[in-house]
Amino acid sequence: MPDGNSEQVRIVAEQVADTAITRFAASQPATRNKLTLTEIGVIISLLTSASLAVFTLGVLYGQVQTNTSRVTKVEDKVDRMTSDLAEIKANVEFLAELAREQREGKGHGQ
Repeated sequence: MPDGNSEQVRIVAEQVADTAITRFAASQPATRNKLTLTEIGVIISLLTSASLAVFTLGVLYGQVQTNTSRVTKVEDKVDRMTSDLAEIKANVEFLAELAREQREGKGHGQ
């Protein structure tokens, strides 16, 4: 349960806060409806910056999509080349083995 001293401190604090708020509100100019030239410039700058950011993100997204497509095409070519290389390697090994057998056959016939 709060004692009388803490209650008085709370009341004084509220009075000080009310006084500060009243003085602050009195020092502020009345609410106005017109925008100043500076405020209009700031708004235009913000809108321009936001538009440029959206445009930049759109360009970057397009470039990422283009590069993804190109990488996919290159990967497909690499896959085809890998299978072609495997076939060539198998053919070379077959021909090398065939040539070895022919040499060994000629060597025994002599």
